[in-house]
Amino acid sequence: MNVANILPSDVIKVELRYTELLVPTDNVYEFVYPTVVGPRYVDQASHETSPAETWTANPYLHQGDPPTYTFNMTVDIAAGLPIKDITCASHQTSVDYKGPAFATVHLNPSEKNGGNRDFILKYRLAGGKIETGLLLFEGTN
Repeated sequence: MNVANILPSDVIKVELRYTELLVPTDNVYEFVYPTVVGPRYVDQASHETSPAETWTANPYLHQGDPPTYTFNMTVDIAAGLPIKDITCASHQTSVDYKGPAFATVHLNPSEKNGGNRDFILKYRLAGGKIETGLLLFEGTN
């Protein structure tokens, strides 16, 4: 993606929204949001690559360097069945339960530089057997 006409000191805010169907592994649902782009492996030195391969010189954040941007994340979980527990080992979060089957996970303000590692959220549903649930969307009408 190319972005143009950004003046020095302009503040750019990018907001991404999407819906993903999660499939559990061993009764645990896992949502991973990648935030890190590592160095690209190329079998040639950068001065030997053709101009069409400039993507190999992609800048990346070195380990231990603080990000040059702020990071925030809010996750809404609409499970259809009661949620048992929610954990996030990668970042400090708080959970706001809005019902037995719906929760919102907020990133702690202390994690504003937390874009230097992938966001990993796990949750389990209540009950130890297969159950059926239903999710409805009321729409905007």
